[in-house]
Amino acid sequence: MAALAEYADQCYLDRLVSLVSDSAPPEESPSSVRERCRELVRRARCCGFSTEFEVATYVACGFVEGMDFDQRDDRRYRSVLESAGLSARSKAEMLAFVLDNAAEEDADED
Repeated sequence: MAALAEYADQCYLDRLVSLVSDSAPPEESPSSVRERCRELVRRARCCGFSTEFEVATYVACGFVEGMDFDQRDDRRYRSVLESAGLSARSKAEMLAFVLDNAAEEDADED
């Protein structure tokens, strides 16, 4: 049973790597992208995220905004993650909203 769970985790990690590969710098190796995904998955789980949507949203934020996105105050990520009254699903939805709006703001500045 443990082997099956490990295989499922590896398949999920493969999907995450595929999801964020376009956001990684071109000089970053695939193994480095995979390791960053693994670290962000660990951190997402520490925040109480458990579903694929929740974890994938957290990982996407880490790749687009930087590995420290959850510690910075220049966007709302940190305040969302620290909101005690929100469920993990609600936090992930708000992170996705903030990420989407950040992309639009950055596009408007160009």
